[in-house]
Amino acid sequence: MARYNDSGLYPTTLGNTTVTFNGAVAALLYVSTTQINAVVPYEVAGQKTVSVIVTHDSVASPAFSVPLMDTSPAIFTAMQNGKGQGAILNDDPNVNPTPNSADNPAAKGIPISIYATGGGLLSQPVQDGSIALLFAEPPYSSVTAPLSVTIGGQPARISYAGVAPFEVNGMLQVNAVVPTGIGSGPQPVVLTIGASNNALQQVTVAVK
Repeated sequence: MARYNDSGLYPTTLGNTTVTFNGAVAALLYVSTTQINAVVPYEVAGQKTVSVIVTHDSVASPAFSVPLMDTSPAIFTAMQNGKGQGAILNDDPNVNPTPNSADNPAAKGIPISIYATGGGLLSQPVQDGSIALLFAEPPYSSVTAPLSVTIGGQPARISYAGVAPFEVNGMLQVNAVVPTGIGSGPQPVVLTIGASNNALQQVTVAVK
């Protein structure tokens, strides 16, 4: 598991491993014998395919081609399978934020924070692998493509959609209000950015 340095940058070499996308070195968040978590460099934006090479202990893998989209939204989930309960916080203004779950559902009409990725280009240039520092005055960096959320099939009002504070640039935080006219229990959350959405994930939020 990587940590960012004193300059707020994640490493490009971790566990004697590097990953390049069309020659651009990617920031690495996690490396094991079976999994690598890398952040696709912003400089490859606009291309349709990229050539990926993984190098470990100075030995490079054969290059393999990966399709590239302008946006490919996905919501982080509580389980590693990428489905079901979303990585979502209840933001009831009367209490501190708490993780949403079946045992801690969100009330209708209150805001929740949804954590996601795949938003594409940001409104302000950022350095690859840097963390999002929100010490500056707003507006904070947001995705440039149109963004919307539905919860339980109903449009949700969005109060913030941009970089997740103190996380690597590329991770998004979307604050949306749970619609009052939906059912209770696990409700589907669909995040649309540009022409793409995460509907196939089947991510849910627990609602009272």
